[in-house]
Amino acid sequence: MSFFDLFKKTTEDEYCIMAQLNARAGKFKEAVRLYSKAIEINPDKGYYYQERAGALSNSQKIAFGQTKNLNDDKVLADYNKAIELYDFSLNNNDNNILVKNRIAKAYYDRGYLKYFMEDEKGATQDALKAQELGHPASDLIELTSKYTKE
Repeated sequence: MSFFDLFKKTTEDEYCIMAQLNARAGKFKEAVRLYSKAIEINPDKGYYYQERAGALSNSQKIAFGQTKNLNDDKVLADYNKAIELYDFSLNNNDNNILVKNRIAKAYYDRGYLKYFMEDEKGATQDALKAQELGHPASDLIELTSKYTKE
């Protein structure tokens, strides 16, 4: 490490990589902290919100028989923000296949969260939107199928 490395600022991409490594190692609270740092630097990147939502949902252990995670509202807010940012990107002619795949996955993940939050109608809507965008959401659609007939 050189003297100048002491003054180097960590980039959003470096925070993201460190967060991914921590999440893979099961250190979800640290991953959440690092994704939050990346968001502080660039609050317009949907991927950071989507990944922080996943880390947040895994950071709180759910006891047997418990259906509500203490972080559900924060996770939902992060999925909402990710979807908002992805939609903005797609509406501004960014037809990037990666963006399309990420927004489809965000709808799918948010749909599962809504299902466990007992918002079956919202879960169904998100599952159908994920499928429309190309995500194979058949498992979530099957879970919510009784609500699609209403």
